[in-house]
Amino acid sequence: MRWRRIDHGAASGPYNMGVDEGLLLAASRGIASLRFYEWSGTWLSLGYSQPSGDSLGAACEAAGVGWVRRATGGRALLHGRDLTYCVAVPEAMLPGTLAGAYGAIGAGLEAGLRALGVPVTRAGLDAEGPPKGAFDCFAHPAASEILLAGRKLVGSAQRRTAFGVMQHGSLALTPHAPELRAALGVEASKAISLEEWGTAPSARRIRDALCEALAAVLAGEMVVAVEELGASEEAAAKERGRVPLRR
Repeated sequence: MRWRRIDHGAASGPYNMGVDEGLLLAASRGIASLRFYEWSGTWLSLGYSQPSGDSLGAACEAAGVGWVRRATGGRALLHGRDLTYCVAVPEAMLPGTLAGAYGAIGAGLEAGLRALGVPVTRAGLDAEGPPKGAFDCFAHPAASEILLAGRKLVGSAQRRTAFGVMQHGSLALTPHAPELRAALGVEASKAISLEEWGTAPSARRIRDALCEALAAVLAGEMVVAVEELGASEEAAAKERGRVPLRR
C-alpha cells in the first residue's frame, strides 16, 4: 500500500477538522493518508455529539480560545501545545472492530514513541474511557490509548464510514497554563505532556518516527510519499471553516 503523507504547520480549528474529513472521503476511494499538523492559537475541540451550550462558548470567549466540533466522537480536547495525527485508510487496512482498529493504530503510536526513547505504554482493553457526561478526554484513558508514567499522553477518536476509517488524536508536547485548564474545565492531574515527563523530541522527529511505525504496523512496509492536499480537498477544508458551528 502506498501511503500519502501530509505535513501541515499551524492552522485554524475548522480548517484542520475540514482536512481530516476530506481525508476520510479519500480513504473511502482507496487512498491511505497519514497527516501531522498543529493549531494556530488555542482551540477546544468537542466530540460530534458532545453538548456545548452557551456557558462553554462564553468561557472560551473569555479565555481567548476558539472551539470547533469534530467529525469524531469522544470528549473535549484542548489544542495548541500538541502535535495532532490523522490516520485515514480504506476499511480493509484495519481490523473490522472498533477495538481492533484502535489497537492497531495504538501499537504504531507506541512503537514510534518508544523508538524515540519515550517509555510509553498502552491502556488495557478493560479501560473504559470517559464515563457518560464526562467533559475532558484526557481525564480518562480508553482502551489502547497511550500512557506515559501512568498518565494519558495521547487522546484519540475515530470515525467510520462504509469504506473508510479515520482516527485522529492529540499528542501533548507542552502543558497548557493551569488557569486556562481551570477556566475550561480541563483537568491536569490525569494528563501528561512530553515536557512534563522530562524531554520533548522535536515535532519533526516525532512525525518521522510515528510515520515509520504506523506505516509498518498498518501496511507491513514503509512506502510513503510526502504530498500536498488535492485542490478539491483544500477547497472543502476552507469551506468548512465558513460553516457556523453546531451547538
